[in-house]
Amino acid sequence: MRSAYCLLLVFKDKMQRVTNALGVNIGFLYQKRDSFDRGVSAFAQLDAPLAAYLREARLWGDGLVGARNGLEHAGWQLPRITYTENAGTITASEPAINGQPVTEFVKHMTDRLMCFVEDVTVHSIQRRMPPSMSITEIPSPQRSAEMPMRFRPTLANGGLPVWQIDYHHTSFELL
Repeated sequence: MRSAYCLLLVFKDKMQRVTNALGVNIGFLYQKRDSFDRGVSAFAQLDAPLAAYLREARLWGDGLVGARNGLEHAGWQLPRITYTENAGTITASEPAINGQPVTEFVKHMTDRLMCFVEDVTVHSIQRRMPPSMSITEIPSPQRSAEMPMRFRPTLANGGLPVWQIDYHHTSFELL
């Protein structure tokens, strides 16, 4: 469960610090539903693509926050592994978080969080760039195996295609 807690720390605390340092306040993402809805609606007037991205991120982020709240405020503990014996064969049953086996939960949340950190950070940097500059996404086949950078600067007009933040379900490894 410690890994889920570390994921939440990055999602909630560290990303707020990063985005605030870059002049983007996403604090509403971590508020209760009504406050989130009001905050994201107001934010959409300033940055519609990021607001849409945050609406999607909230869907998996709620599961992470819910696990943390259960742990810290409701006394929830990760159940122990259970073992059953059937005709001489012992089977271990993995404990679950939000109905998902713990290893799957952590793998999924880690993947979503890595995408979130990269996408939101790059978008926040992009917003601060001079009007003549922007960021482009390097297609996967063109990335160096030794240093697989996903993004690089480009001219805003006449350079490579300008990257736009857009929520995706693609695994971080496949980006």
